[in-house]
Amino acid sequence: MSIFSNIVKSITDWLKSDLANYLLSLVNFLADNGGKLLVNAALAAVAAAEAKGGTGSEKFQAAKESVVATLNNNGVSFVMSAVHFAIESAVAKMNQAK
Repeated sequence: MSIFSNIVKSITDWLKSDLANYLLSLVNFLADNGGKLLVNAALAAVAAAEAKGGTGSEKFQAAKESVVATLNNNGVSFVMSAVHFAIESAVAKMNQAK
Protein backbone atom coordinates (compact mmCIF):
# COMPACT_ATOMS: atom_id res chain seq x y z
CA MET A 1 0.00 0.00 0.00
CA SER A 2 1.34 3.44 -0.90
CA ILE A 3 1.65 6.32 1.55
CA PHE A 4 -1.22 8.05 -0.25
CA SER A 5 -3.41 4.97 0.12
CA ASN A 6 -2.59 4.82 3.84
CA ILE A 7 -3.58 8.46 4.25
CA VAL A 8 -6.84 7.96 2.35
CA LYS A 9 -7.62 4.87 4.45
CA SER A 10 -6.90 6.74 7.68
CA ILE A 11 -9.16 9.63 6.68
CA THR A 12 -11.90 7.26 5.55
CA ASP A 13 -11.69 5.29 8.79
CA TRP A 14 -11.88 8.48 10.83
CA LEU A 15 -14.89 9.74 8.88
CA LYS A 16 -16.66 6.49 9.71
CA SER A 17 -15.77 6.72 13.39
CA ASP A 18 -18.09 7.43 16.29
CA LEU A 19 -16.21 10.67 16.99
CA ALA A 20 -16.79 11.95 13.48
CA ASN A 21 -20.49 11.08 13.72
CA TYR A 22 -20.69 12.84 17.07
CA LEU A 23 -19.01 15.97 15.71
CA LEU A 24 -21.30 15.96 12.68
CA SER A 25 -24.30 15.79 15.01
CA LEU A 26 -22.98 18.82 16.91
CA VAL A 27 -22.48 20.77 13.69
CA ASN A 28 -26.02 19.97 12.59
CA PHE A 29 -27.35 20.87 16.04
CA LEU A 30 -25.68 24.28 15.89
CA ALA A 31 -26.80 24.85 12.31
CA ASP A 32 -30.40 24.10 13.27
CA ASN A 33 -30.31 26.53 16.20
CA GLY A 34 -28.91 29.73 14.80
CA GLY A 35 -25.84 28.56 12.90
CA LYS A 36 -23.26 31.22 12.20
CA LEU A 37 -25.27 33.89 14.03
CA LEU A 38 -25.32 31.73 17.17
CA VAL A 39 -21.58 31.06 17.00
CA ASN A 40 -20.68 34.70 16.33
CA ALA A 41 -23.03 35.92 19.06
CA ALA A 42 -21.47 33.49 21.54
CA LEU A 43 -17.92 34.52 20.65
CA ALA A 44 -18.78 38.22 21.03
CA ALA A 45 -20.75 37.67 24.24
CA VAL A 46 -17.98 35.65 25.87
CA ALA A 47 -15.38 38.28 24.96
CA ALA A 48 -17.59 41.04 26.39
CA ALA A 49 -18.33 39.09 29.57
CA GLU A 50 -14.66 38.34 30.06
CA ALA A 51 -13.76 42.01 29.61
CA LYS A 52 -16.44 43.05 32.11
CA GLY A 53 -15.31 40.48 34.67
CA GLY A 54 -17.12 38.84 37.53
CA THR A 55 -17.48 35.27 38.69
CA GLY A 56 -17.71 32.44 36.20
CA SER A 57 -21.45 32.13 36.70
CA GLU A 58 -21.94 35.91 36.33
CA LYS A 59 -19.99 35.91 33.08
CA PHE A 60 -21.92 32.89 31.81
CA GLN A 61 -25.25 34.55 32.65
CA ALA A 62 -24.23 37.79 30.93
CA ALA A 63 -23.10 35.89 27.84
CA LYS A 64 -26.31 33.84 27.80
CA GLU A 65 -28.51 36.94 28.03
CA SER A 66 -26.58 38.57 25.19
CA VAL A 67 -26.76 35.52 22.90
CA VAL A 68 -30.47 34.99 23.58
CA ALA A 69 -31.19 38.66 22.86
CA THR A 70 -29.25 38.48 19.60
CA LEU A 71 -31.09 35.38 18.44
CA ASN A 72 -34.49 36.77 19.49
CA ASN A 73 -33.80 40.11 17.80
CA ASN A 74 -33.05 38.24 14.58
CA GLY A 75 -36.12 36.01 14.81
CA VAL A 76 -34.09 32.82 15.16
CA SER A 77 -35.64 29.76 16.78
CA PHE A 78 -33.31 27.95 19.14
CA VAL A 79 -33.09 25.67 22.15
CA MET A 80 -31.23 26.76 25.25
CA SER A 81 -28.87 23.78 25.15
CA ALA A 82 -27.51 25.09 21.83
CA VAL A 83 -26.87 28.48 23.44
CA HIS A 84 -25.09 26.81 26.37
CA PHE A 85 -23.00 24.68 24.02
CA ALA A 86 -22.05 27.69 21.88
CA ILE A 87 -21.01 29.68 24.95
CA GLU A 88 -18.95 26.83 26.40
CA SER A 89 -17.29 26.34 23.01
CA ALA A 90 -16.49 30.04 22.81
CA VAL A 91 -14.97 29.91 26.30
CA ALA A 92 -12.84 26.90 25.28
CA LYS A 93 -11.68 28.74 22.16
CA MET A 94 -10.82 31.84 24.20
CA ASN A 95 -8.87 29.73 26.73
CA GLN A 96 -6.90 28.04 23.93
CA ALA A 97 -5.80 31.44 22.67
CA LYS A 98 -4.31 32.37 26.06
